[in-house]
Amino acid sequence: MAPRQRIVLLIIAAVVLVGGIALAASSGGDDESSDSGGTTPAQTQAGVQTTPEGEEQPAAPKPRLETIRIRGGKPVGGAQTLKYDSGDTIALRFVSDAPGEAHVHGFDKEVEVSREAQIIRFKANLEGIFEIEEHDTGELLAKLEVRPK
Repeated sequence: MAPRQRIVLLIIAAVVLVGGIALAASSGGDDESSDSGGTTPAQTQAGVQTTPEGEEQPAAPKPRLETIRIRGGKPVGGAQTLKYDSGDTIALRFVSDAPGEAHVHGFDKEVEVSREAQIIRFKANLEGIFEIEEHDTGELLAKLEVRPK
């Protein structure tokens, strides 16, 4: 094979290799697939989302999930103060040894509690300290503190 033919073959191989890498990078490389319909941001890498227009923006962090365990109508470990910043998403999981109802004052959120975990999520759009209580007994389960950002 002539040196000129080797150079041409090397150039073709390099182009194919670069094209394959570019194609693999644009496909995302993960096994999860989602049908976003082109209208919602897509996760491209940890902490970054790509909008349908192709612009990168920081990904919204997942809200932390606080668990409130109830045994004998009282909070296990005592009533804790759960602190959030205004605008955060509050996610609370309730697990109880007996059926009942928990109430988040101020936000007027109620959830039926039982042995099966029940989760409520809502925006911290009010600031202050709010009681979370067992509705039937009035037992304080936790305090929710929402601070200005």
